[in-house]
Amino acid sequence: FFFFKQKTAYEMLRSLVGSEMCIRDRFKTIHQSVEKKSKVFYEQLRRRNYLTPTSYLAVLNLYKFVLTEQRQVLNSEITKKDNGVKKLEEANKAVMQLQEDLIVKQPQLEKTQKDLSLIHICRCRRRG
Repeated sequence: FFFFKQKTAYEMLRSLVGSEMCIRDRFKTIHQSVEKKSKVFYEQLRRRNYLTPTSYLAVLNLYKFVLTEQRQVLNSEITKKDNGVKKLEEANKAVMQLQEDLIVKQPQLEKTQKDLSLIHICRCRRRG
């Protein structure tokens, strides 16, 4: 029999939120690194580099794109796992049904096996 732990919707939601937080943290780091590099740029060359609203909106659009893409990947993985669980459950039911059939047919199988062994013994005696 197959034993597996099926994730609850709550656990999947938590992992989805966790990945969103990871993406958000990456973009936060990018934004902070731009600020740091702008300071270094100013210190070295005495030229200012500004993070304009337009460039910030571009970063937000990129964040939105990456987040949507990651959600699609997660949804695809959830679907694959759900399909796998369904297949395992179907296989488990089929195995259980076959085991039940085998138990029901066991007396008939034993009788047939005895009959075949008797036939084999009789054939051996005739040859010998």
